[in-house]
Amino acid sequence: MPRFRKLILLLVLLACIIVSRTGMICAQEAQYFRHGFDSQQKSWGVIFKKYKTKIHSHRINQQIFHQGTSSESFELTAKEKETPIVLSHKLPHARTLDELIVSLWFRSNRPGMKISLRVNFPHQRNPKTGKHLAIFVSGDQYTEFGNWQQLKCSPTRKLINEQITLAMSRLKLKEVNRKNAYVDLVMLKSLVDTGTVEYFMDTLKFGPIVSPTMDSQILQASNEIKEEEEKNVIRIQNRLGRLILDGNPYFPRIIPYQGESPRVIRNSGCNVVLIPQYNDATLMQKLQRYQLEIMAIPPRLAIKDGEASKKVGLMPFTDETAPILFWYLGTRIPPKDRKILVDWSHQIRNADYRFRRPLVADVVADQRIFSRRIDMQGTSKHILNTNISLRQYRDDLLINRRRSTHGSFTWTWIQTEPSPANSTLLERTRRTPVVIEPEQIHLQVYAALAAGCRGIGYWSVTPLDSNAPGALERRLMIAQTNMELELLQPFLATGRVTGNIPFYVKTKKTEVNQRNVDLILQQQGRKERDRLLRMHAAELKESQALGSELQATVIRFDGGTLVLPVWYQDDAQFVPGRMVANDATILVKGIESTAAAWEITTTRIRSLNTERKAGGKRVILEKFDRTAIILFTSDRGIKNKLEARMKQMAARSARTYVDLAKEKLKRVRKVDQQLQDLSVGKKFAKGMLNDSADLLEQAEVEFKKGAYHRAHELALNALQIQRTLQYTYWSDAVRSLGSPMASPYTTSFQTLPEHWRLISKLGKSELSEQKNLIHSGTFEDIDTMIIEGWEHSQNNIEGIHAAAELFTHARKGKYCLRLVAKHKNEESYKRGVFGTPVKVVTPPVMVRHGEIIHARGWIKVVTPITGSVEGLIIHDNQGGPVTSLRWRKRSDWIPFTLIREAHFTGKYRLTIALKGVGEVLIDDLQLVSIQPNISAAGHEVPTVKEPSNSIYNRSLDLLNRIPRPRLPGRKPQPQQQPQLPSQN
Repeated sequence: MPRFRKLILLLVLLACIIVSRTGMICAQEAQYFRHGFDSQQKSWGVIFKKYKTKIHSHRINQQIFHQGTSSESFELTAKEKETPIVLSHKLPHARTLDELIVSLWFRSNRPGMKISLRVNFPHQRNPKTGKHLAIFVSGDQYTEFGNWQQLKCSPTRKLINEQITLAMSRLKLKEVNRKNAYVDLVMLKSLVDTGTVEYFMDTLKFGPIVSPTMDSQILQASNEIKEEEEKNVIRIQNRLGRLILDGNPYFPRIIPYQGESPRVIRNSGCNVVLIPQYNDATLMQKLQRYQLEIMAIPPRLAIKDGEASKKVGLMPFTDETAPILFWYLGTRIPPKDRKILVDWSHQIRNADYRFRRPLVADVVADQRIFSRRIDMQGTSKHILNTNISLRQYRDDLLINRRRSTHGSFTWTWIQTEPSPANSTLLERTRRTPVVIEPEQIHLQVYAALAAGCRGIGYWSVTPLDSNAPGALERRLMIAQTNMELELLQPFLATGRVTGNIPFYVKTKKTEVNQRNVDLILQQQGRKERDRLLRMHAAELKESQALGSELQATVIRFDGGTLVLPVWYQDDAQFVPGRMVANDATILVKGIESTAAAWEITTTRIRSLNTERKAGGKRVILEKFDRTAIILFTSDRGIKNKLEARMKQMAARSARTYVDLAKEKLKRVRKVDQQLQDLSVGKKFAKGMLNDSADLLEQAEVEFKKGAYHRAHELALNALQIQRTLQYTYWSDAVRSLGSPMASPYTTSFQTLPEHWRLISKLGKSELSEQKNLIHSGTFEDIDTMIIEGWEHSQNNIEGIHAAAELFTHARKGKYCLRLVAKHKNEESYKRGVFGTPVKVVTPPVMVRHGEIIHARGWIKVVTPITGSVEGLIIHDNQGGPVTSLRWRKRSDWIPFTLIREAHFTGKYRLTIALKGVGEVLIDDLQLVSIQPNISAAGHEVPTVKEPSNSIYNRSLDLLNRIPRPRLPGRKPQPQQQPQLPSQN
């Protein structure tokens, strides 16, 4: 019994000890840390960049406080936008618990400050730093600026798990040792704009505190944070659509890397290179040796079921990626990929918190939505060798820029090569490749500047040092254009386009009246009379077109005004014409009375006489060639700086233009010789080409003398002669066609020999008893259309209502085909149209390789087509949309024609698609397949060679013999309007 009592007493004593220890733990768990900032000792630390921030005061403030007698305050000034400010305060080490919480009363004259806690894992090493792993858990954000607001943060298990998942992804850790995790620091983080900022902190509370058991050295938080902040290097900034690089205005000139030497890229004048691999350190080092900036494609997100995973984060970008200036997210991004792009951009920004590099992307629609996520938004389109004019191209860029949010940075890709579809088709058929004329590259750049673009990229898929036809001309023109952009960089990077104004040139006039026409007929004959009448008609047409083709862009900047006159020739996207005139007169309003005018080139800066007119100034350029640069400024220092830069590039610019004119002369001679061999050459071509060569010889002499501007002028004159001859050849080829797109080989000068070979085949063709292969092309019987296999599809485009139907207002018969699309609301009107609201595809017809296909019909644009530069398009399944005929303007019934050479044996179809909003009627659609005469050996039947221009004359006769639609007549008014069968 006594032994039993002793055992009971022992158990009671043990229980008392346990209770006592538990009480001690509970007492420890109940501990709280509180700081009222009522003493004179300051306890907050601040982390900032000295060159971006100036600290005016850090003190105990006894005038402004929330509780007690004082608070701790900072007063500082941020010198740049989005300047990072970090305030930190040490805390007692406390084990992470869901109940643990920190609270702080905070006041400021700016919103945005966010509170966070640092959680340390003493048993987990960070492989990047070699120190203990630490994460940050965020809490409340300050919003009630001007008033006191209590900010709270708690390191809950859920928040810690989220940050650990991101850390594991960034650092490629399989697991994290969470033993003895603790909190030791509270931080306040914010990005502030320029100006004076005040911060007040009062009544800091933290608890309940449970001291962790430490088996290793505690992480020194403040030193690590300071070291990390000091490593942050932000070189490039986007200030309301203006790029500032290392403190200077910056106009990016981008080129995709295609394996060429960095020296070649540098000599081309491009300053940014797009590389495919962001971690290609060797390539980046090579490019940096030539002072080239880098744009790279960042690592992509993990994709699951078409969506980016939100649980996966990118690793933080290290110093190895420091040479990269921009992140490029893609080209021609459609609206359907918007969600993926937004998630990806969010991940990139989180991983790039140290460098905060701009995100760059090229999109096709929804510019307003994309511009909220993308720092540098591009909108590009290939318009060369199509019937989209340079003026339409500029207007489309301008509309897309206005659809972006205010202050967005806009840029575009410039087409420097044939579109992929054109190249593929010609390579597959072993035809002469299309060559982009160097003047077309130059005109595109100036159209982009006129639309307000503050950066450009030269789109290419072949190296700059390629040996392909026209490649050297491309490289030389890019180099010359970049010299002009480099000269104007401060104005283009910071200026604002305020409008495009018309200007006028002195035109040549041929005196034509009945008397001198009759006199020429008597003395020189009908040919000379006809030539005079053609010249007069061409001059009248040119004079009428000049009103819309001649426009000058006005760019205002601090210190003056930049004016860029441009000649937007209507068909320069096919073959640029001479585009030279005398006495270009420009009236610019809003110019200061003290401002002087200067004509700027890369080889000379000269003063212009000005005349005060109606609130502005008028200047006259004695000679105008495609584009010009005029500067109005009262600051002579601006002109002097320009002159200093110009002198550095004058010799290089003159050499570039002389070499360009020489290289183009070689190519034009080759094409001229092919046309001469086909008996469609011009007798005066040899003389013109010799004149061009003589001018270039004189240019070489002047260059050796050091007369760089004179050499530059002579080279320009040589190029003018070459363009005149090119345009003459092209005009003759398209004269008998309704559109340059009617033949696949009249969209460029280089392919004109292929066009005349096609016409030659047409001249050897049998036309007897050719029938329309599309029996229901009259649109009179809906049942026949269904049986033959017409297809009709309507896309569900948000805010657009579209339909295809048989309509009563036919040109011939009872019915015609009607395509119509309308906006449902004003929001869809602002957004524009992406995609094809409605299209109709003809029944398939069988064709054989080598057959000539002739399609024709009538079209009427009832209401102008808006919302897209494409308009209504008609194309076949052989060439695709790039070979489309296009219409946008309102018109009465007009005929159209397509001539194609079948490059395959199989089904041939036409597509009629409405790419914008409007109403169009189509009627009397015919498709005829013509087989050239073939000998038993499989060769074309030889024909007797006729005198000069025989092929040209025979082709005209042939086209006249092909049955053409009759002129429009009165239209019956039937009652019903049958709907086409939908293929949705």
